[in-house]
Amino acid sequence: MSVAGLQMLNTWNLVLFDDNNKTIWQTFKHPTDTLLPGQKLVSRASETNWTEGSFYLTVSSEGLFAFYRSTVPQMYFNFSVSGIKESEQPSYIRVVNGTLALYILSAEPSEPDAVLSSPLNNSENVYMRLDSDGYLRFYHDVTKNYYDGYLRFCYHNVTKCLYQVDILADLLRECDYPTVCGNYGLCSNGQCSCLNGFDRDNQSKFGCTEINPVTCENGQSQSLSLLRDVYYFNYVDPDAADLKGIQMDSCKDACLRNCSCRVAMFQYYYDISHGNCFLLSNVLSLMNEGQGRSPYHSYAFIKEQKSQRLSSVSAAPPTRAIAGVTVGTFVLVVLVVGFCIL
Repeated sequence: MSVAGLQMLNTWNLVLFDDNNKTIWQTFKHPTDTLLPGQKLVSRASETNWTEGSFYLTVSSEGLFAFYRSTVPQMYFNFSVSGIKESEQPSYIRVVNGTLALYILSAEPSEPDAVLSSPLNNSENVYMRLDSDGYLRFYHDVTKNYYDGYLRFCYHNVTKCLYQVDILADLLRECDYPTVCGNYGLCSNGQCSCLNGFDRDNQSKFGCTEINPVTCENGQSQSLSLLRDVYYFNYVDPDAADLKGIQMDSCKDACLRNCSCRVAMFQYYYDISHGNCFLLSNVLSLMNEGQGRSPYHSYAFIKEQKSQRLSSVSAAPPTRAIAGVTVGTFVLVVLVVGFCIL
């Protein structure tokens, strides 16, 4: 494979191409300390699998956003910046002195529009990574006798530990992450449980699966069971609703008429006859801790066979949602950066 030429696009993306004008390398696929519009910081599939994972981070002229990758990407983090753009340069984010600086409306040498994460006491050799669980973290090595409350992983028989900081800790809780409890899992204060009519998924050992699966062939015998005060992570996306300004009954009917709909989420502010409807086919983690945190109300309608009765949670004991990575696995791969910003 040989390089026939290069081109700097107006997006600041440097592209190398071959004799067939096919792109063989581009800077947007290899971010360093800066992320530009059009670039994606993509997670790895797991701590031991470095192929592209389920999450990505992107920046635009409107702010910083994180998505779960699916047929239609689902937003789970929204940090919007509004105002008049002061710089002609494209918006970007950059790692500066152990913090994540957002230059959305402004540009250096001006002050950033926002700074995420508290500064690290020692910002040398710090890197940022979007992990396989959707968390955005800073990492760097520290000595074993250094501790200030942040989670660390220590190597065996050496004097170094890996110090990590959850960059979005002040903005996202455990239950706000799309896969924290797996498919159909219900997250409450970091605890995972399955709905009645669902059981632990023994194949993936994570999430929940239908005991009596709903199929398109038995549509006449299907109904929807109501769960109050259940929320969905995708609510942070103002454009994600499938139907807007409708009544709750219309939302339910839309799900019953749609073969692929498994859960209908109905969100409203003051008037229950005027809300937003989300028709979920790929159902990720649900949460029932949104009440008190959100200015709106939310109901979940779970599609089931009419013979089933659905309650809020199953009798199976809840499990702890794991925020972070498994220590044993992490130690094996700690020296490999993967999809990170150096």
